[in-house]
Amino acid sequence: MKLGILTAVWKRPELTALVLNYYRQLKVKGIEFEFMAVVSSMDDWTMAKNLGWDAMIWGNNPLGKKFNIGLKQFEKTDVDAVVIIGSDNLINKEYFTQVKNAFKRGSDYVTLRDLYIYDALKKRLVYVSPAFPGAGRCVGREVLEEVDWRLWKNEANYLLDSTVQKRLAHIEHRPHNIRDIIDKGIVLLDIKTDVNMWTLEGDRLVSSHTELHFKDVDEIPPEPFIEKYFPEEAFVLLNWNDKFNG
Repeated sequence: MKLGILTAVWKRPELTALVLNYYRQLKVKGIEFEFMAVVSSMDDWTMAKNLGWDAMIWGNNPLGKKFNIGLKQFEKTDVDAVVIIGSDNLINKEYFTQVKNAFKRGSDYVTLRDLYIYDALKKRLVYVSPAFPGAGRCVGREVLEEVDWRLWKNEANYLLDSTVQKRLAHIEHRPHNIRDIIDKGIVLLDIKTDVNMWTLEGDRLVSSHTELHFKDVDEIPPEPFIEKYFPEEAFVLLNWNDKFNG
């Protein structure tokens, strides 16, 4: 299976470099990856290229257009599907194995219900459910062709995930939503540093436009968890303040 991984980059170069390097080093049996980062500065373009990603420069506003421009680049490739991530998301290899298996069973659209949020400044890790994150969304090639490789509303700058859901509501597809990832060894880690569209406050995520409240929020000791699932990135993530804000 060949998977494209798409992200959009804006500021936070230290975290972006960690994330891009993680995926470039990721090895999953039976999967070949292609990478596309849509950036908004020459410095970020250089960083992405140096880390082995294909990259293109596009304005950050509107964000929906930025993602669509990047997604369109995969039309010229032979990828079977595209996974969308934020430049602040780490997803472990077990998820990609589950994606591969789901597509073998006939699915063409895979999503996650839950996720982990890590506030690197406060060293706080929580598991939230249900969350229905946009990160990790894997869309098959046939579905992408049906929407002409345009998942997002071009004018959208926030609540982008809802525009994808509306777009796909009119397209015939075979979805597979993975629930209770805490019991399946799957990790989607959303990392919060000093530059974010959303901040973690108590049992909710807050942006300048809205709030997302979660039914279930479980506190998790960050050190053993991050060291287990992301050992190469653990030292930096667990010592963020000392390394970048000291």
